[in-house]
Amino acid sequence: MRIITETLWEDNENLTYTAYLQDNSLEIEDGRKRPAIIVCGGGAYMGISDREKEPVALAFLAKGYQAFVIEYTTKLNGEPIYPIPVFDLAKMVLAVRENAAQWNVDPDKICAVGFSAGGHLVASLSTQWHEDYMREKFGVPSEKLKLNAAVLCYPLTDYLLQREYLSKDKAKDEFTASMPGPKTAITAMFEQISVGVNLTEEMLKNASPYRHITKNAPPTFIWQTSTDELVYMEQNLFYAMKLKEHYVPFELHIFQSGVHGMSLATEQSGSGDDFIDRDVSKWFNLAIRFLDKNLNKNK
Repeated sequence: MRIITETLWEDNENLTYTAYLQDNSLEIEDGRKRPAIIVCGGGAYMGISDREKEPVALAFLAKGYQAFVIEYTTKLNGEPIYPIPVFDLAKMVLAVRENAAQWNVDPDKICAVGFSAGGHLVASLSTQWHEDYMREKFGVPSEKLKLNAAVLCYPLTDYLLQREYLSKDKAKDEFTASMPGPKTAITAMFEQISVGVNLTEEMLKNASPYRHITKNAPPTFIWQTSTDELVYMEQNLFYAMKLKEHYVPFELHIFQSGVHGMSLATEQSGSGDDFIDRDVSKWFNLAIRFLDKNLNKNK
């Protein structure tokens, strides 16, 4: 096994990725190419949670994936105004595809998993990889930026719907274990960090992955809990419905209970009753089965 940390962009040493690469063994296989997973932790674009980085990468590594943890743009290392972090993820996809041979990766099996803000990021690239601004930024054929599958974990996918449900939420100013402040304040901060100040409805709409869904979206696995106290579950119901409308393969799992930010929902990614739940932890194996089914359907 090799662990490699490199800069993502040549002119920015603050943005890096760490690759967890399993080498092929002649004793058990010869020349196998593995699927790749790019891990995008969450943190409201203020930073990235450690609980949603290496523990997730190692879990996928154990399932036969080459894993890559990306340090995309946040307030800790830059100005993450949309679409700057989307460019970071696209750059990582391009790097994995260009280095597929030396990293033992199948270039047609490149996926990403994102949590919360990281889920927003993965959903953004999933729905916009083919748009003109992406092609103009990188100067490569759009197909090189495409994810072959996406896993979205309690993602924010529609700023406008988040605002709509926030306006009707009687508990929006309550404090909880995983939300150290009222939902109103956190939502406003998230919007300003990731979209900008002096917000307009058009700016929020443009930064909402839901508003970009077409038939070009990759197979998508989504999960959330019905009691998520930060991201309103309903927006991901609509996200799944729009995928269905465009005949995009998807799975949506809503677990009965659980806080926002559960990661793997196991001891490996959290501590205490709020972040460990045997039922919620089932999402990981469900996602692996979904990825296996969709990545191998044309093989």
